[in-house]
Amino acid sequence: VATAAAEPSPPVRSAASPTQPTVATGKPEPQSVVHIGPAKAAAAPAALPTVAQAAPVATATAADSTPMPERAASLPPPPPPVAKQLVLVLGGPGTGLSEQCALLAEQFGCQHLVVGRVMRDAVLSESEEGKRVATLLNDGKNLPAELYAAVYQRALAAIPLEQAAARTPLAAVLLDGYPRTVENYHVFAAALGAPVMAIVLELSDAATRDRAEQAEGELYDEEAFLKRLGGFAKRTAPLVSVLEANGVPVHRIDANGTDAEVHSAVCAAVRWGATLGRA
Repeated sequence: VATAAAEPSPPVRSAASPTQPTVATGKPEPQSVVHIGPAKAAAAPAALPTVAQAAPVATATAADSTPMPERAASLPPPPPPVAKQLVLVLGGPGTGLSEQCALLAEQFGCQHLVVGRVMRDAVLSESEEGKRVATLLNDGKNLPAELYAAVYQRALAAIPLEQAAARTPLAAVLLDGYPRTVENYHVFAAALGAPVMAIVLELSDAATRDRAEQAEGELYDEEAFLKRLGGFAKRTAPLVSVLEANGVPVHRIDANGTDAEVHSAVCAAVRWGATLGRA
């Protein structure tokens, strides 16, 4: 195809020229003329950027102009975590310890941790502590005090509490069945702190025997009953003394009445109202 290379190229006009597309902006574009020599004729169309090719212009706002450290420092600090109020509940055979904890949890909205359930949940979670619990139990071995404390530390950390629950019964955690020996208590208190109070349900030996006979029926074994009763007294009496010696308020409750009567006595002793904690 023959081309006339010697002829001068026609002038190329700006975006307002009829030969180029225009963008409606509401203002007429200036019509400047650019002369392009013969050697540049082929590159002329690329020399005129279109609106689509134009790079966006970054604009700074007042918020962006603030240095990042100053912006972070201006944010309020997060509220401190709500402290859980640990309440140790102790009671021998037939005292209805778990029933009383359940009634308190239902009335006041506090948490109820039963030692058997806590250990089972740890095993099911397959955590490192749970695996150790499963191994020792399968081997018929006792769990060390440090392992108990580690499992409870994880269980307590998993309990969420709102800020509004601080120092109210909602922040209380009832410890049912653990710790119940002096050794376990010392390790527990070192890891998680001392309880704000202890509730001790007391029942006469005669009433304890009557309740055991009613609950077990023909399976009642006097020798096994006396062993359980003696074991509880051997464990609990020293622990209560340690609690009192360390300034933990101990509420002794007569558990010879009905569940409702005992519950009323517990509520009167702990006096849970607007706040919770040591006096």
